[in-house]
Amino acid sequence: MDQIPKEGGEGLSKRQLGSPWTVWEKPQAEGVRNNENYQEGLFEVFTFDSLPEFALFWKSTPYSSISRFFYDYESRELKRCRLPSGEECTIEGLLVFRKGIHPKWEDPKNCMGCSLVVEIPGLTPRELDGIWSDLVTGLVGEQFDHSSHVNGLRMLDRLRKSEIVKIELWLSVGPQKLRLPPEVLESNRAIFDAIFKNFLHLLRKYWPAISENHIVYNDHYRANRV
Repeated sequence: MDQIPKEGGEGLSKRQLGSPWTVWEKPQAEGVRNNENYQEGLFEVFTFDSLPEFALFWKSTPYSSISRFFYDYESRELKRCRLPSGEECTIEGLLVFRKGIHPKWEDPKNCMGCSLVVEIPGLTPRELDGIWSDLVTGLVGEQFDHSSHVNGLRMLDRLRKSEIVKIELWLSVGPQKLRLPPEVLESNRAIFDAIFKNFLHLLRKYWPAISENHIVYNDHYRANRV
């Protein structure tokens, strides 16, 4: 984890964000990951709750450029990073979640929701950085419709194995037919549809051929019951 420089000390203007956000790293797993040890493979990098803190973090650390962490399939370069323990590793994914929400299906804020999942092929490092930047700033700036229901983002490196990047947008609601009043189910469906359209529109900037069928959703509630 890089040290985040301070700027302006106590005089730093506090333009509060709608919610504090935490950036996480997911190093490449050694051995098999399961529900029991998944959380052990995640590391908190930094939490910010104001626009100046986010801007400073974004311009002063490598985390604004996800291509610095992910495999470059054009040059066949495998990137190495150093954990707080001093151990070298490769980073499998970067995540941004609202503070207090752990990036796992079982978290109370995630367990009744879902994640929108897409696998995008053939992204150049520049495109990879662009889509990461647009998604993160969209989250932090609450730019999605019904943004309070967007819990976080996970981007996973599958470039070395399959030349794709896996992107997941985690929501607190979904289209599932749970045991809820009909009006709540209808509202959840409308919220899900609106966020889905926002997500599709943003992705189309980098993958013009994308269609609705390329985006699938994982039902967290059903997964937790399996």
